[in-house]
Amino acid sequence: MADEQQREQQQEEQQYTLQEVSLHSTRDDGWIVVDGVVYDISDLLEDETNHPGGLTLILPELGTDVSTLFVDAGVHAHSPAAADQLALYRIGTLAV
Repeated sequence: MADEQQREQQQEEQQYTLQEVSLHSTRDDGWIVVDGVVYDISDLLEDETNHPGGLTLILPELGTDVSTLFVDAGVHAHSPAAADQLALYRIGTLAV
């Protein structure tokens, strides 16, 4: 049942191509993709203290798929709280 609801939600959400996401690669207009979900993190980028590692880690990755960076603890560890915070910025899914 939960899988069916998730599929319905994804069908209703806006879908974006990676090319569209790549157009949003600035601090004022920054999008990322994590595991097929598109996030507009522009508001998060307004304050350097919103990311414990600072913005220098995030800014070069704007407009890209950061799935590996986000989920691989060996690359850059993120807590469950970070995933919860990221969910607030969800705007759609990656078109396949």
